[in-house]
Amino acid sequence: MKTTKNKAKVACVLYGTLQYRGRLLKQIAALQAEGIECSLLYGDRGELPLNKDDYKFPIEVIPTPEQCHPLRLFLRQLKFCRKAAKKIAASDATHALCFSLTTLLAGVLAKKKRKDLKVIFDSNELHIEAHINPIKKRLWSMVQKYCVPHCDVIMHAEENRLNYFKEKHDNSDREHFLLENLPYFIPRDEIKVKTESPSVRVLYVGVIGPDRCSRELVDIFSELSSDYTLDLVGTLTADFKAELTAKLESTNAKNIKLLPPI
Repeated sequence: MKTTKNKAKVACVLYGTLQYRGRLLKQIAALQAEGIECSLLYGDRGELPLNKDDYKFPIEVIPTPEQCHPLRLFLRQLKFCRKAAKKIAASDATHALCFSLTTLLAGVLAKKKRKDLKVIFDSNELHIEAHINPIKKRLWSMVQKYCVPHCDVIMHAEENRLNYFKEKHDNSDREHFLLENLPYFIPRDEIKVKTESPSVRVLYVGVIGPDRCSRELVDIFSELSSDYTLDLVGTLTADFKAELTAKLESTNAKNIKLLPPI
């Protein structure tokens, strides 16, 4: 099937649990907001049931359960990529967006069949470095070494990971793109508006101090509506307690409590 030259269509590829992939879901939403069609080839590992009606894009499920020997799982993941590659190559997708190294081979194999296909690798985490088992590290290193030269763009979620990847894994002039894992932007005048979702109560138990980001927690919750409450329970120095108490008084934050240790 020939691609549509004047309109981008993105085939996303995921192995894992879709409900937990907020980064990918936000990418798809952003693309759709620009009028770009998106679909998903989903290697479902069976962790949670999937309701396709919850998503505003077509999903084709390729069951890839992970409850098996690690070597067998690796072969299953390769088989998933091969199946996904055939579907991408036969589609009218102009781009393959491969989420994490476990799906990159799908885009690369599809590009072998369709030279005009653009492959975008969302590295997200440093997949190779995440492995402790030397056999897994070696196997996925081989996959990455084969696939990276065929990528058109490689995305990263953090600047240090981007620089590390370029230094260790891709000494080329290939385009690397930084797309940080940031929450949806909420205008400041809307932050304190009562939310439609249920109230959220956050309980922090432990040492309270500057090195535990306690000051930042107080700053964040002082900007939120009263539906979001924070209880800080723990030990802290007298000086830091005086600082936080003064901060709470100055902001008049009724949704934050500073409580003694249990």
